[in-house]
Amino acid sequence: MFEKFIFKRKVRALVVVILRIEKQLSRFESSKNPAYVESLYRAFSSLSDKFMFFVRGKDRFGVLDVLSRIQAIIYEIGSACTKGEMDFVSKKDLDLFWKLKPVFQEKRFKDMNL
Repeated sequence: MFEKFIFKRKVRALVVVILRIEKQLSRFESSKNPAYVESLYRAFSSLSDKFMFFVRGKDRFGVLDVLSRIQAIIYEIGSACTKGEMDFVSKKDLDLFWKLKPVFQEKRFKDMNL
């Protein structure tokens, strides 16, 4: 019972951090490369919508699939932020994403429904 509570809490936290990252991307205006940021935002926003759809539908496999694609964009965002090219997403949110992302792969949560 307690494990299920922890699982649900981590999933909710992951949802919140994904929405925060999406919001930060939508607000960032780059003079260096606006087309790049816009393309990241559009791709991330689309995946964020799919992620929420699968979470609401309690589709664990759908969540895992979309999460792997979100991960690729988060990696790209993190690289751009680390290199100092653009600082459009807070490091705290990026770190939190990487901390929470494995929740669906943790053995103790393997059989839990969303």
